[in-house]
Amino acid sequence: VARNTSSNAFNAGVRCDGAVSIFGSIVHDNTGAALSSGCALTQSDVEGGTGSNFDAPPLFVSATDFHLAAGSPCIDRVTGADSTTHDADGERRPFGSASDIGADERR
Repeated sequence: VARNTSSNAFNAGVRCDGAVSIFGSIVHDNTGAALSSGCALTQSDVEGGTGSNFDAPPLFVSATDFHLAAGSPCIDRVTGADSTTHDADGERRPFGSASDIGADERR
């Protein structure tokens, strides 16, 4: 799983049945645990983030608009090879020095 945004979800932000690799995603502000067992995140903004992940408010445009706002800590954070060439709006990645974490590439 790559380049997803999970916010305001009921129960776990991401539920993994088995071993699932998640890359460059945002998992924040969900009502239950951020992740179920079996989830392996890298280069993501996740509540309780460790390793190559971090934990910071992603700064969305609004509670219903999950585009990244100016000043988001998710902007230009993905390092290394990235096979995701377009964001959820169909816009090319990266736009800036590196790709952004999550479904949106901030313009």
